[in-house]
Amino acid sequence: MAAALEEIDSKIDKEAIEIPNKEYLKVVNWTAKDLGTRLGAVGKVIEIEFIIQNISDKKIALIDGDFNIEDKLGTDILRIGIDNDLNLSPNETYKQKVAYDSGMQFIGDMKRLVDINPNLVNFIADLDQILFDDGTILNFD
Repeated sequence: MAAALEEIDSKIDKEAIEIPNKEYLKVVNWTAKDLGTRLGAVGKVIEIEFIIQNISDKKIALIDGDFNIEDKLGTDILRIGIDNDLNLSPNETYKQKVAYDSGMQFIGDMKRLVDINPNLVNFIADLDQILFDDGTILNFD
């Protein structure tokens, strides 16, 4: 039993080292809309819709992570949490929609997403953990 656990641990470590966490998911399309002010909002409400694609060779059951959104010069725009329950097969896509109050943002300026050229924006995956459908768990530091 201990040998089997060591083999699983070494497999997980090997996979985590060989494949950087940004190579499991990518954003293939996104849009941002200014929804104006809403009751209780401090600033403008910005709605962001993005399509995530599983670019790994395994089905992703659960994920713990975020996308850091920045411009091509590396300036932070926003950090968005990824929905945990993806249940996403290889090459399959998932649409996620979020709305944030721009007046509550501490770092970056999400209002830029409404007008910026989409080609000047990077969605960078920052993953903590992935649970694959086969039970394999990857942890990233």
